[in-house]
Amino acid sequence: MDTRPILWQVIDPRGLSIILAQESWEHAILHHPEIADFLPQVQLTVQDPDAIYYDPKSTESRDTGAIVYWYVKRNLLSGALEQDLLGVVVKVVIENSSKQGYVSTALPIDKPLTRLVLQWIKN
Repeated sequence: MDTRPILWQVIDPRGLSIILAQESWEHAILHHPEIADFLPQVQLTVQDPDAIYYDPKSTESRDTGAIVYWYVKRNLLSGALEQDLLGVVVKVVIENSSKQGYVSTALPIDKPLTRLVLQWIKN
């Protein structure tokens, strides 16, 4: 069980529980300070994404057995980022024989990376 301070926990459209730990959010805004004011939008992206993509390259690079997904949503950012999509990277691990997702980072993107494989799309 994760003992780090948790900012929120939500269920994604596929039924997966996903947690954002305070430490992960601090890491995200350190590397992407432009998203510091968009914490509620990050939560909405994970809870109600437009699409979920599997990231084979990031998954293969992990020796922990974690699976990496990108959650993407449009029309959430404002100001200079208004035209960007919000991308949230989630690693999924097996804990106590069930899957648990953890937000790794979040960032504005202009489009999904070409290496990503579409896993789920909102109707």
